[in-house]
Amino acid sequence: MLRGVLLGIVLGGILIFAGIYFYFSTGQAPVTTSSAEMPFEHKFAHMALNAYLSKMPHPNPPIPQDEPNFMEGAKVYKQDCAVCHGLPLQAKTAVADGMFPPPPQLFRGMGVTDDEAWETYYKVEGGIRMTGMPGFKKSLSEKQMWQVSVLLKNADKLPDTVKAELVGPAGSCWQQVGEVFVRAHHGNARQIERLPGQIRQRLVGFDLRAALFQNGFKLGDRVVVGVKRIGLRFGERGRCGLG
Repeated sequence: MLRGVLLGIVLGGILIFAGIYFYFSTGQAPVTTSSAEMPFEHKFAHMALNAYLSKMPHPNPPIPQDEPNFMEGAKVYKQDCAVCHGLPLQAKTAVADGMFPPPPQLFRGMGVTDDEAWETYYKVEGGIRMTGMPGFKKSLSEKQMWQVSVLLKNADKLPDTVKAELVGPAGSCWQQVGEVFVRAHHGNARQIERLPGQIRQRLVGFDLRAALFQNGFKLGDRVVVGVKRIGLRFGERGRCGLG
Protein backbone atom coordinates (compact mmCIF):
# COMPACT_ATOMS: atom_id res chain seq x y z
CA MET A 1 0.00 0.00 0.00
CA LEU A 2 2.63 2.52 1.08
CA ARG A 3 4.85 1.38 -1.74
CA GLY A 4 2.09 2.06 -4.25
CA VAL A 5 1.47 5.56 -2.82
CA LEU A 6 5.17 6.42 -3.05
CA LEU A 7 5.34 5.10 -6.58
CA GLY A 8 2.31 7.21 -7.52
CA ILE A 9 3.93 10.34 -6.05
CA VAL A 10 7.17 9.70 -7.96
CA LEU A 11 5.34 9.06 -11.23
CA GLY A 12 3.20 12.15 -10.69
CA GLY A 13 6.32 14.28 -10.17
CA ILE A 14 7.90 12.88 -13.33
CA LEU A 15 4.76 13.61 -15.36
CA ILE A 16 4.60 17.19 -14.06
CA PHE A 17 8.26 17.76 -14.91
CA ALA A 18 7.77 16.21 -18.35
CA GLY A 19 4.74 18.41 -18.98
CA ILE A 20 6.63 21.57 -18.05
CA TYR A 21 9.60 20.50 -20.20
CA PHE A 22 7.28 19.83 -23.15
CA TYR A 23 5.58 23.22 -22.67
CA PHE A 24 8.88 25.10 -22.96
CA SER A 25 10.76 22.87 -25.40
CA THR A 26 8.01 22.89 -28.04
CA GLY A 27 7.60 26.69 -28.11
CA GLN A 28 4.28 26.77 -26.27
CA ALA A 29 5.54 29.22 -23.66
CA PRO A 30 5.13 32.92 -24.57
CA VAL A 31 8.46 34.63 -25.18
CA THR A 32 7.57 37.89 -26.94
CA THR A 33 6.38 41.01 -25.14
CA SER A 34 3.15 40.95 -27.15
CA SER A 35 2.27 37.39 -26.08
CA ALA A 36 -0.25 36.62 -23.38
CA GLU A 37 1.30 35.90 -20.00
CA MET A 38 1.93 32.34 -18.83
CA PRO A 39 -0.56 30.70 -16.49
CA PHE A 40 -0.08 32.11 -12.97
CA GLU A 41 2.90 34.21 -14.17
CA HIS A 42 1.63 37.42 -12.57
CA LYS A 43 0.59 35.71 -9.34
CA PHE A 44 3.83 33.82 -8.79
CA ALA A 45 6.04 36.76 -9.78
CA HIS A 46 4.32 39.03 -7.24
CA MET A 47 4.35 36.29 -4.63
CA ALA A 48 8.11 35.89 -4.97
CA LEU A 49 8.76 39.64 -4.97
CA ASN A 50 6.57 40.26 -1.91
CA ALA A 51 8.21 37.38 -0.03
CA TYR A 52 11.67 38.76 -0.85
CA LEU A 53 10.77 42.28 0.28
CA SER A 54 9.12 41.08 3.48
CA LYS A 55 12.31 39.35 4.67
CA MET A 56 14.53 42.36 3.97
CA PRO A 57 15.24 45.02 6.63
CA HIS A 58 12.84 47.96 6.57
CA PRO A 59 15.10 50.97 7.24
CA ASN A 60 14.03 54.58 7.26
CA PRO A 61 15.74 56.69 4.60
CA PRO A 62 19.21 57.70 5.84
CA ILE A 63 18.87 61.06 4.07
CA PRO A 64 16.49 63.97 4.68
CA GLN A 65 13.41 64.02 2.48
CA ASP A 66 13.99 67.60 1.39
CA GLU A 67 14.32 69.70 -1.74
CA PRO A 68 18.08 69.22 -2.31
CA ASN A 69 17.74 65.42 -2.19
CA PHE A 70 14.59 65.49 -4.34
CA MET A 71 16.52 67.57 -6.88
CA GLU A 72 19.41 65.10 -7.02
CA GLY A 73 16.94 62.24 -7.22
CA ALA A 74 15.23 63.95 -10.16
CA LYS A 75 18.54 64.11 -12.02
CA VAL A 76 19.13 60.39 -11.46
CA TYR A 77 15.53 59.62 -12.45
CA LYS A 78 15.77 61.54 -15.72
CA GLN A 79 19.00 59.80 -16.67
CA ASP A 80 18.26 56.21 -15.66
CA CYS A 81 14.51 55.76 -15.08
CA ALA A 82 12.46 58.08 -17.27
CA VAL A 83 12.81 56.11 -20.50
CA CYS A 84 10.72 53.31 -18.96
CA HIS A 85 8.78 54.98 -16.15
CA GLY A 86 7.98 58.31 -17.79
CA LEU A 87 8.07 61.99 -16.89
CA PRO A 88 5.29 64.36 -15.82
CA LEU A 89 3.08 65.57 -18.68
CA GLN A 90 4.79 63.39 -21.28
CA ALA A 91 3.44 60.44 -23.21
CA LYS A 92 4.83 56.92 -22.80
CA THR A 93 8.06 56.30 -24.65
CA ALA A 94 8.34 53.69 -27.41
CA VAL A 95 10.57 51.67 -25.07
CA ALA A 96 7.91 51.55 -22.36
CA ASP A 97 5.21 50.70 -24.91
CA GLY A 98 7.23 47.70 -26.08
CA MET A 99 7.86 46.14 -22.67
CA PHE A 100 6.10 43.32 -20.84
CA PRO A 101 5.01 43.58 -18.19
CA PRO A 102 4.39 47.27 -18.90
CA PRO A 103 6.50 49.44 -16.60
CA PRO A 104 4.38 51.60 -14.28
CA GLN A 105 4.33 55.28 -15.18
CA LEU A 106 5.45 56.74 -11.88
CA PHE A 107 4.16 60.28 -12.38
CA ARG A 108 0.64 59.23 -13.36
CA GLY A 109 -1.94 58.47 -10.74
CA MET A 110 -0.57 57.21 -7.45
CA GLY A 111 2.75 55.96 -8.82
CA VAL A 112 4.64 54.39 -5.91
CA THR A 113 3.77 57.06 -3.36
CA ASP A 114 1.93 54.38 -1.40
CA ASP A 115 5.13 52.28 -1.17
CA GLU A 116 7.67 52.91 1.55
CA ALA A 117 10.98 54.38 0.37
CA TRP A 118 12.88 51.28 1.48
CA GLU A 119 10.75 49.12 -0.85
CA THR A 120 11.57 51.30 -3.85
CA TYR A 121 15.21 51.33 -2.77
CA TYR A 122 15.48 47.52 -2.90
CA LYS A 123 13.83 47.46 -6.33
CA VAL A 124 16.27 50.08 -7.61
CA GLU A 125 19.24 48.35 -6.03
CA GLY A 126 18.56 44.77 -7.12
CA GLY A 127 16.17 45.12 -10.04
CA ILE A 128 13.33 42.67 -10.69
CA ARG A 129 13.83 39.62 -12.87
CA MET A 130 11.64 38.97 -15.90
CA THR A 131 10.31 42.55 -15.90
CA GLY A 132 13.04 44.52 -17.67
CA MET A 133 13.77 46.37 -14.41
CA PRO A 134 17.58 46.48 -14.05
CA GLY A 135 19.48 46.66 -10.79
CA PHE A 136 21.58 49.80 -10.25
CA LYS A 137 23.80 48.60 -7.42
CA LYS A 138 26.87 48.69 -9.66
CA SER A 139 26.15 52.01 -11.36
CA LEU A 140 24.63 54.23 -8.66
CA SER A 141 25.84 55.04 -5.17
CA GLU A 142 23.75 54.12 -2.15
CA LYS A 143 22.97 57.80 -1.63
CA GLN A 144 21.77 58.21 -5.22
CA MET A 145 19.48 55.20 -4.90
CA TRP A 146 17.98 56.65 -1.73
CA GLN A 147 17.57 60.04 -3.39
CA VAL A 148 15.55 58.62 -6.27
CA SER A 149 13.57 56.48 -3.81
CA VAL A 150 12.50 59.42 -1.63
CA LEU A 151 11.75 61.42 -4.80
CA LEU A 152 9.25 58.77 -5.91
CA LYS A 153 7.80 58.38 -2.43
CA ASN A 154 6.97 62.10 -2.51
CA ALA A 155 6.08 62.36 -6.21
CA ASP A 156 2.64 63.79 -5.41
CA LYS A 157 3.97 66.70 -3.35
CA LEU A 158 7.25 67.80 -4.94
CA PRO A 159 8.37 71.45 -4.87
CA ASP A 160 7.90 73.37 -8.12
CA THR A 161 11.67 73.55 -8.60
CA VAL A 162 11.91 69.77 -8.65
CA LYS A 163 8.95 69.45 -11.02
CA ALA A 164 10.67 71.90 -13.34
CA GLU A 165 13.86 69.82 -13.21
CA LEU A 166 11.88 66.73 -14.20
CA VAL A 167 9.96 68.22 -17.10
CA GLY A 168 12.51 70.81 -18.31
CA PRO A 169 11.90 74.47 -19.22
CA ALA A 170 9.39 73.73 -21.99
CA GLY A 171 7.65 71.11 -19.91
CA SER A 172 7.26 73.42 -16.92
CA CYS A 173 5.68 75.97 -19.23
CA TRP A 174 3.21 73.41 -20.54
CA GLN A 175 2.56 72.25 -17.01
CA GLN A 176 1.13 75.70 -16.34
CA VAL A 177 -0.98 75.43 -19.48
CA GLY A 178 -2.18 72.03 -18.34
CA GLU A 179 -3.08 73.34 -14.89
CA VAL A 180 -5.63 75.65 -16.51
CA PHE A 181 -7.32 72.54 -17.90
CA VAL A 182 -7.13 70.70 -14.63
CA ARG A 183 -8.80 73.53 -12.78
CA ALA A 184 -11.69 73.36 -15.24
CA HIS A 185 -14.52 70.98 -14.46
CA HIS A 186 -17.41 72.22 -16.55
CA GLY A 187 -18.35 72.83 -20.17
CA ASN A 188 -17.79 70.80 -23.31
CA ALA A 189 -14.66 68.63 -23.71
CA ARG A 190 -14.73 69.25 -27.45
CA GLN A 191 -13.63 72.83 -26.81
CA ILE A 192 -10.04 71.57 -26.95
CA GLU A 193 -10.42 71.43 -30.73
CA ARG A 194 -10.84 75.21 -30.76
CA LEU A 195 -7.34 75.87 -29.45
CA PRO A 196 -4.67 77.15 -31.86
CA GLY A 197 -3.07 74.25 -33.71
CA GLN A 198 0.39 74.62 -32.18
CA ILE A 199 -0.98 74.71 -28.65
CA ARG A 200 -3.32 71.78 -29.23
CA GLN A 201 -0.57 69.68 -30.80
CA ARG A 202 1.82 70.28 -27.93
CA LEU A 203 -0.82 69.54 -25.31
CA VAL A 204 -1.71 66.25 -26.97
CA GLY A 205 2.01 65.46 -27.20
CA PHE A 206 2.17 65.65 -23.42
CA ASP A 207 -0.85 63.36 -23.21
CA LEU A 208 -2.80 65.92 -21.21
CA ARG A 209 -6.08 65.33 -23.02
CA ALA A 210 -5.98 61.62 -22.21
CA ALA A 211 -5.13 62.35 -18.59
CA LEU A 212 -7.95 64.86 -18.32
CA PHE A 213 -10.52 62.59 -19.92
CA GLN A 214 -9.51 59.78 -17.56
CA ASN A 215 -10.17 62.09 -14.62
CA GLY A 216 -13.43 63.44 -15.99
CA PHE A 217 -12.28 67.03 -16.53
CA LYS A 218 -14.04 69.09 -19.19
CA LEU A 219 -13.37 72.45 -20.79
CA GLY A 220 -15.48 75.59 -20.92
CA ASP A 221 -15.15 78.71 -23.08
CA ARG A 222 -13.48 80.62 -20.23
CA VAL A 223 -10.78 77.99 -19.95
CA VAL A 224 -10.12 77.94 -23.70
CA VAL A 225 -9.58 81.70 -23.63
CA GLY A 226 -7.23 81.32 -20.65
CA VAL A 227 -5.19 78.68 -22.42
CA LYS A 228 -4.92 80.80 -25.55
CA ARG A 229 -3.61 83.69 -23.48
CA ILE A 230 -1.05 81.52 -21.71
CA GLY A 231 0.08 79.96 -24.99
CA LEU A 232 0.49 83.34 -26.66
CA ARG A 233 2.23 84.81 -23.63
CA PHE A 234 4.83 82.07 -23.54
CA GLY A 235 5.02 82.05 -27.33
CA GLU A 236 6.06 85.71 -27.30
CA ARG A 237 8.93 84.73 -25.03
CA GLY A 238 10.05 81.99 -27.38
CA ARG A 239 9.07 79.18 -25.01
CA CYS A 240 6.89 76.10 -25.36
CA GLY A 241 7.82 75.77 -29.03
CA LEU A 242 5.61 78.71 -29.98
CA GLY A 243 6.55 81.98 -31.69
